[in-house]
Formats: sequence, structure tokens, C-alpha cells
Amino acid sequence: MAITLFGSASNPADNGANTSSPVAITPPASMQAGDLVVVEAAEANFVKTLTLSATGGQTWNTEANQTGNGCAMRLFWCVFNGTWSADPSFATTSPTGLSAVMHVFRGDLANWEQDQAFDLDAVTGSPTVVTRAGVTTSVDNCVALAGWGNTGVRTWGSLSGTGWAVAGDAQYRNTGGGDLTVSFAYYVAASAGATGDVTKTANSALLSAHKWIMAWKNVAPPTVTGTLSSTEQADTVTSTGALAIAGSLSASETADTLTASATVAQAPVDGTLNATEAADTLTAEGLQERQATADITEAADTLSAFGSETAGRVGTVAATETADTLTGTGTLAISGSVTATEQADTLTATTALPIAGAVSATEAADTLLAEGQRTRQGTLSATEQADTLDASALLTDFVPGSFGRARAKAKAASASGARATAA
Repeated sequence: MAITLFGSASNPADNGANTSSPVAITPPASMQAGDLVVVEAAEANFVKTLTLSATGGQTWNTEANQTGNGCAMRLFWCVFNGTWSADPSFATTSPTGLSAVMHVFRGDLANWEQDQAFDLDAVTGSPTVVTRAGVTTSVDNCVALAGWGNTGVRTWGSLSGTGWAVAGDAQYRNTGGGDLTVSFAYYVAASAGATGDVTKTANSALLSAHKWIMAWKNVAPPTVTGTLSSTEQADTVTSTGALAIAGSLSASETADTLTASATVAQAPVDGTLNATEAADTLTAEGLQERQATADITEAADTLSAFGSETAGRVGTVAATETADTLTGTGTLAISGSVTATEQADTLTATTALPIAGAVSATEAADTLLAEGQRTRQGTLSATEQADTLDASALLTDFVPGSFGRARAKAKAASASGARATAA
């Protein structure tokens, strides 16, 4: 699917009037997480400063405020997270004609970044035909958006420029008193390269006006290169979706409910990482690919971690449970350490662990079971403070290592299995 203009919205509608601040826009219906949202706020008084009044639950990027060339204007853009908490709104002081226009673009990937920076030029003289110079996109799958703005009421038509199309209505006029008009065109660049120039024609001479352009690229997000952590003290924590983050993503909740879903980050994670806590149980399942640290912490009862931890990461996978039961199953291919710690009752580790580093399991009370095949370069240790320790496994060392067991106070201990040393 190529990039498309999904929809447009404005307040006021073309040839309407608004002199109130803030001005809110109702976004197009049926938007999807990952859509690119671009808003121009414009004010007839060219010396005004425009601001974001209500985010609508989105994280916005804000370009520099522009004054002195026709109407004042400012560009805002974001990647839609899937939910509008309210209509976004935009403000200025003592408006004489305040407008906001939204354009929504959809691509194959649910991630957008700036490709070419915002650039605005003054329109000189009193022309009717105005050409905006194009840009050269740096990668495939980009969209460029161009805009024209002027004081007074004008109609805009006769668009020219190969590949360019009108975005939304032919123009958006505000007849609120100060009067202004804005107009837009867009270009989808399937391949990197020059967009070419774009020209629009006004129905009468422009006394004061400007023209601008900016481009975005629809690209996959970077892989994780930082730390992803989720901590819940009580009740519920939910993390759903694909996580691909550059930097740190942390979520902390001391009571009730915390939810992070869908496009907290997007592909290219090959699968889904889910973490759910409901005052007793925390479950993490799915495929996790990252370079860094994954931490799962549960303060009560049960913690389960299962799925595939695929290769390609350097760091630590840690699971900590302060009471009752901890279970870890799956395949862990990690350069670093795998640590499982249980303070009471039962700890079970059943897995194939091809690891360069150390594998350790520690149990403070009751029972520790370690079974399966451990193929590693380094040290395998199991420690049990009380009751029972049972290690039955095939231990294969590719380089010299050691296997140790210790009991501070034990009721029973047994070891069975085979040990083969290749080095």
C-alpha cells in the first residue's frame, strides 16, 4: 500500500468565521494508530504567536512560529497513538481570525519521522500565481506537504506540478473579521528524489502572503538500544503491542491501573511482548528482540515468563518474584547473564540455555529444581538455602567451567544425571 491522504478536517470550514481561541478540530473518523497527523494553525493578525492548547492525548512536534508574511502560522505534527482523548485545540491571544486545518496521511509502517525540515518563504510583489520550490527526499516512501497563506479572502485553484495533488479543500477561508486564507498540496514520493516545484493560482492579487513546505518519511522504528521496564505495586499493569524503542521506556504504577498498548512502539519486533499484572499475577509472553535489559518485577504471588528470547541481544534478562512461584520456560540465547531469583516456596527452571556467561538460580526456601540441558561457556551454579535442592541435568562444558551447589541448612539433597566435559 502506498502512502495516501486519509482525510482532512478544519475549524472553521471553508468560508466560515472564527474569532475565538482556542480553536478545536474534530479529527477524521476511523483513524488508525500510526497515521501521520499534520495541523496548520493560522491567525489573521501576522504578529501573533500560536500555541498548542489541548494535545488530545498525542505527543506533538512543534515547528517554529511564523510571523510577518501574510497571516501568522505554525505547524504541528504527530504520529497518532490510536486514541483521541479529546479534540486537539490551538490558541493565540485576542484573535481576529483563527483557523486550524488538519491533514492525516497513512503509510505501510506505523512510524513517521521528519525527512526534510520545515521551510517558509515570503511571497513578494502582488502576484496571483505562486510557485513553491520542491524538496529532495532522502529515502523511499515519503510525503511532502506544501502550504500557501495570505491575509484577506481568496480562492485558490489551477494546481500544477507533476505528481502534486490538492490536500483537502481547494482553500480554507476564515471571514471572521481580520480574514485569512490557507491552501495545501501534497506529493507522495515512492522513491527518493526531487518532488519538483508546485504552483497554485489565487483569484486576485495577493497583498501579503507566504508559502512553505515540509516532508516526512514512513520508516520502521529503530530497535531497542536502551532499557524497557515495567513496575506495578498493586492491581493492574498492562503492556500490549510491539516494542521497538531507541532509549528508555519506563512505566511505573503504585495503585490501580496502568496501561500501555498498541503503538507504544511499532514493528520491526517480530511478534508481541505482553506484560499483564492484576494484583497477583504477572505474565510476559511472546518474542523479544533487543539489545539491553528486560526487567519484570512482581510484588506478590505468581510470575510466569515464557516464549522465545531470540539471539541478537547483548545484556541481561532478569525475573524477580518475592513470593510464591516463579516459572521460566523457553529458549534463551543471550550474551550476558540469565538470573532467576525466588524468595520463598518454589523456583523451577526448565529450558535449553546456550549462553556465553553465567547461569544462576537462587532459592531462599523450600524447593529448587533445575533440569534440562545447559550448554554454556562459563559457570552454572545453583544455591538452595533450605529444604531441598535437586539438580538433574546433562552438563556440557565447551570451555573449562564449574558447577557448584551449597546449602546453609537442608533437609535433603540429591543430584543425578551425567556430566560430559569437551574441553
